[in-house]
Amino acid sequence: TDAEEQEGLNNQLNAALPAVPVRLRVVLSELSMTLGELQTLQVGDVLALDMPELVPAVIGNQTCLSGRMAEAKGALVYQVAAVNQI
Repeated sequence: TDAEEQEGLNNQLNAALPAVPVRLRVVLSELSMTLGELQTLQVGDVLALDMPELVPAVIGNQTCLSGRMAEAKGALVYQVAAVNQI
C-alpha cells in the first residue's frame, strides 16, 4: 500500500541521515570597517577580535551549537557548551 511504501521510504531516509555531510562554521567574531580602512590593510596588520564568552556554530544560517574557545593539548579547540535542536 501507499502508506507502507511511505513508511519504508521514511525508514530508509532516517537510516541515511547520520551519514549526510554538513559544513559546520564556527563564528568567532565579526568586524565592521569602512572600505577605506579595508583598502589600507597590509600583510602583517593585526585586527583585534572581540570574542563573546559563547560563540555560535552554524550550518547554513541555523545555529546548532554554542561553545567557547579553549586549549587542549596545546591546540586551540571549540568546546561545546550547548546543543540546539535543528
